[in-house]
Amino acid sequence: MALYTAQCTNPPSVEMKPVNTEARYKRIKVEERTPGFGAWIRDIDLTCYLDTETKRELRDALFEFGVIFFSPQELSDSQMLDLADVFGNGLAPQTGLVREADRPTVEFLTYDRELKFTTDLWHTDSCWVKEPPLGQILQMMELPPVGGGTNWLSMSKAYERLSAPTKSYLDQLTGVHSWEMGVIRTMRLASGYDEFLDMVKRYPPVEHPLVMRHPITGRKAIYCNEVYTIYIKDLHQRESDSMLRVIYDWVKQPEFILQHKWEKGEIVVWDLYSTLHYGSNDFWPWRRVLRRLPFKL
Repeated sequence: MALYTAQCTNPPSVEMKPVNTEARYKRIKVEERTPGFGAWIRDIDLTCYLDTETKRELRDALFEFGVIFFSPQELSDSQMLDLADVFGNGLAPQTGLVREADRPTVEFLTYDRELKFTTDLWHTDSCWVKEPPLGQILQMMELPPVGGGTNWLSMSKAYERLSAPTKSYLDQLTGVHSWEMGVIRTMRLASGYDEFLDMVKRYPPVEHPLVMRHPITGRKAIYCNEVYTIYIKDLHQRESDSMLRVIYDWVKQPEFILQHKWEKGEIVVWDLYSTLHYGSNDFWPWRRVLRRLPFKL
């Protein structure tokens, strides 16, 4: 009797072609960190004047690699805002974090013994507004002695590696997002019930395509996350839960992930439309302080 072993046939691998950064970028030095995702921008002083061509190359590098890294340097709040204008069109509206009255352009993320870490899940920021920020700048201001790293995940690479039938199915779907399922809820409740109710009125659940076509590059990326995506529209709850679990399992493959160990003063800029990020919860009760500035499309 013949024995037959069923085996799933994997689709062909997506060919990864190295980026010829020396030919593509003339004003900046770009060093790819993983294939097609993440890059160091070397030997550039962001406090100095940047000409139009340098700004264009910086913007191209961000949207080509999804997340770009700069060596430690000191930027004023106004210089940080100028840098945001290189990549987007001004400061994104305030949403989850409070901005200080005397420093209205930046937000601070402070974690210490009193405020435990709350971002150790894969997520993208402010997907629960109708027009999410295009990207954001993050600078490490105070670093714990060990730990405190951040990881990024390419949702465009994750989409491109899917089989054609799965892409076709996901392309038709719509995700529903809400801040009430994430850490913003805890923060607002801690600030008082009136402030929480104000958030409920201002930010009802919103819909976004489950597969987002990037407004700058046109490249497709899966757009959902385990913090703020509450369900997939028009699916039964069990279907929605199952499909989201499949997606979250798929995108967490190491090939899609970049791990970063911070230095104090380092600056990172990333695209919120095509990536997720995860802050490692491995440094409590030490202190970790970051400065953040989201920019709009």
